[in-house]
Amino acid sequence: MSALAKLTGSSSSWQESLPIARRRRQLLLPAAAAPRRCAAAALVTAPTSSTLPLLPLLSPRARSLTRPSPIASQRLRTGTRLLASGSNSASSSPSSHLDPGSLEARLGALASSAASSFPFLLLAAASLALAKPSLFLWFERYVTAALALTMATMGSTLSPEDFRTVAARPKRVALGALLQFSLMPLAGLAVSRLLCAGSRADTVGICMVAACPGGVASNVVAFVARADVPLSVAMTAASTLAATVATPLLARLLLGAVVPVDGLALLRSTAAVVLAPVAVGAGAAAVFPKFVERFSPFAPLVAVAATVAVCGTVIARSSEVLLASLASLLAGGGASGAGGGAVGATSRALPAAVLLHLLGFSSGYFVSRYLCNLPEKQARTNSIEVGMQNSALGAVLVLAHFPALGAAAAAPCAVSACVHSLIGSALASYWSRRDPEAMDAVREERRRRRRR
Repeated sequence: MSALAKLTGSSSSWQESLPIARRRRQLLLPAAAAPRRCAAAALVTAPTSSTLPLLPLLSPRARSLTRPSPIASQRLRTGTRLLASGSNSASSSPSSHLDPGSLEARLGALASSAASSFPFLLLAAASLALAKPSLFLWFERYVTAALALTMATMGSTLSPEDFRTVAARPKRVALGALLQFSLMPLAGLAVSRLLCAGSRADTVGICMVAACPGGVASNVVAFVARADVPLSVAMTAASTLAATVATPLLARLLLGAVVPVDGLALLRSTAAVVLAPVAVGAGAAAVFPKFVERFSPFAPLVAVAATVAVCGTVIARSSEVLLASLASLLAGGGASGAGGGAVGATSRALPAAVLLHLLGFSSGYFVSRYLCNLPEKQARTNSIEVGMQNSALGAVLVLAHFPALGAAAAAPCAVSACVHSLIGSALASYWSRRDPEAMDAVREERRRRRRR
């Protein structure tokens, strides 16, 4: 079976997307139009370039009946691009010539299922980290290296054309940064008034998380979720740069306190963990294309494994605070004041963090998709960037500028790191099984039908 037939399902799959009434009318064309009927049948059964000379034989009505739907057109364009790349690319794909029983084939199958298992692996790691933190604490010294390796792996799947596309549309990067520093602070203000009114510590922690820029983990989630990874990297860098002004301003508005941010340190860490590794990965793909092409099927597995290890380490480091929050929440204890201790002050941190990030993910997606009318990939990217915050920065700022509240104010930041990772991994697993281009085609088809 040809590569085009594999993508389209069969040579006449796009005909099946035509309305039934239209196909019936096509079969009932007058007998006098037999030559045209034969031409239409030829186009339907074999819609290739060899049948294009038959188009003049068709009546305008018959030509309209042979037009594929937008979904089928997308599949045909994809198939045409694959065929245009030549048979060499198909025969040299990493999995096309592998023995199904070989170790490499089995690893490839494991890598392909990594995305769907992402939330379950992360949940298992979180449970182990809470039950026995020592299983992950040893990995703390390797967290930065693991994040850099993950970003380099993601960079190896990108091409210079991807970054040129992002650079040609700076408004999308600016829109993402605007959503980052508008939707999340509004959500943080609402959640703190709704759930944290009785605790100054929880209010400070939630509002500080909402005022922070996007986190590095958002790039990994965007990669697994089949979102726009170059846009995600650009948005992370842009929001980090904007945080030097936006985070102190938002802290002043939400908390009434001046919270200066070391912008140079933020930029250095972002360059070391995000920008430089992505550039190295993209450079490796350009210099060693065959090796990177063979490695690329395993990129999701590397990204998921590294992210699970990093999140497990973060949760293990904050295990006491998280367990105290869970115990207080299950016991129905209320939040105490600033000096009430970690357990009382974090009793509302978990539901507040869950609601905050749910609002961030959902508002980022719906505003981008339905108000700004962005494509599916960009809407997913904005959702992930808005919903996932740099919670570690929030904890550092809280401890530095609100020392009277102590660790209780940093507890919501630790809870937030766990919550947004779990929600983001669940979304990544869901989106990884849904083709964004096909979803755009379905949406366009619905719009076309409404206009008729």
